[in-house]
Amino acid sequence: MDTTPVHPRLWHRDFWLLAMADMFLTMSMYMFLPLLAQWICVGKGQNVSSMMGVMGSYAVGLFIFGPFCNYFVQRHRRNKVYMVAAMGVVVSLLLIGFDVYGLFGKQLPMEAVVAARFMQGASFALAQMVLLSTLAVDVAESAQRTDANHALSWFSRLAMVLGPLAAYELLRYLPVGIVFFVMAAMAFMALLMVALAKIPFKAPDDEFSIVDTDRFFLGKGKWLFFNNLLFAAVVGMLLYTYADAYCYGMMLVGFYIAIRILPILLAAPQNRWQTVIVILTALVAVVAMSFIEVMPLFLLSFLCWGVLIGLVSSQMSVMYIHVSRHCQRGTSQSTNFMSWEFGVALGVMLAMFLDSYGECFMIHAYVWVTTAILTALFFLIYIFFTLPWCLLHHQREKV
Repeated sequence: MDTTPVHPRLWHRDFWLLAMADMFLTMSMYMFLPLLAQWICVGKGQNVSSMMGVMGSYAVGLFIFGPFCNYFVQRHRRNKVYMVAAMGVVVSLLLIGFDVYGLFGKQLPMEAVVAARFMQGASFALAQMVLLSTLAVDVAESAQRTDANHALSWFSRLAMVLGPLAAYELLRYLPVGIVFFVMAAMAFMALLMVALAKIPFKAPDDEFSIVDTDRFFLGKGKWLFFNNLLFAAVVGMLLYTYADAYCYGMMLVGFYIAIRILPILLAAPQNRWQTVIVILTALVAVVAMSFIEVMPLFLLSFLCWGVLIGLVSSQMSVMYIHVSRHCQRGTSQSTNFMSWEFGVALGVMLAMFLDSYGECFMIHAYVWVTTAILTALFFLIYIFFTLPWCLLHHQREKV
């Protein structure tokens, strides 16, 4: 007898559990951004290059388990693979929290800290790839799967801002070590939510390889990968450089505006109106960002960045789906995740490098110029190459 549950609506109990797991796990990773300086430079007496090394090890770790993702979910229960990966995140966060308080007798050497961050990147990436490429598809009916991908991408997007905002506020009242334990608790909550979700059993394929790009990297989406990475690098620079509750709050307002106007823009023929509106929003964001001494204009910039991030990342996510074949939906979403996370990590490292050059206004000038250049490069590649290429190579309905 077939006992696979049928859900007439997307937003049922199991999907809510997966969505909240996505948010909590992603928040636990993005809470690192406001903590890095206090932890590495102040707590461990290291310099900016050490911070870049810690962030770089995380970025490299993102790719380690990807080639084995399909083997893991074919060989083992899919929700169990997620839970083991999430536990890897919990353990790595606890190690860092214990290190802050010297509970190992003395502080860990930087090599061990770099290894812990590498473990975080690897575990987080595996957990998210399993969630986005497999679990989200398992609990959604065929007609709902694009909506499911779109919804989960928004939970990740909100977590990207809510995580640093929560850490920034917690640091006002708690020492940095306790915040690391809070992050570990959030990652454990994500594990529990997936454990509570009822995931339908799926028999493994008759043949599968130990090393495979399935559920990891969509080779046909390599141009989208590079284009998405450029924009994500801009976001990484913004999140790290302007760790301020007001800036994060305005980005959340921008997200709300983007959610409200997305249904209209995605319906526009061949995205012409969306492209015009997005470019105008980018211009306002970049120009207003230069007025750091005029607070209303500066905050307007971050509202525009919120709208821009919401519109661009939503469109890129949809484009990944449309250039993939029917059986490659999960792979497309994993590729989207990898390009975004790797790009954000590179952006944070670039911001750290610029941050080492001295005074506040000089750093802002460097960040503003770099942000303007990367944003312009993103749109030039997107308009004149990526979008025409995707319209030519779509495998589903028009983008």
